[in-house]
Amino acid sequence: MKSRIKEWIVRKDLSNEEVSRKLEVSRETVSKWANNKAYPSLKMAYKLADLLNVKVDDLYDRKKE
Repeated sequence: MKSRIKEWIVRKDLSNEEVSRKLEVSRETVSKWANNKAYPSLKMAYKLADLLNVKVDDLYDRKKE
């Protein structure tokens, strides 16, 4: 499962810093999510989706690579 978080952050004209502040997590955490190094918890994925105004499913590409 590939993250599309970085794509959505860019589309919404936000920075990792802005996202981290709004979600009350570190900028490094957001960077890890955006670069497929870690996944947010389910609760945090919903908060992120709400912030980006997308569905949780939109945050990931579930096709096999």
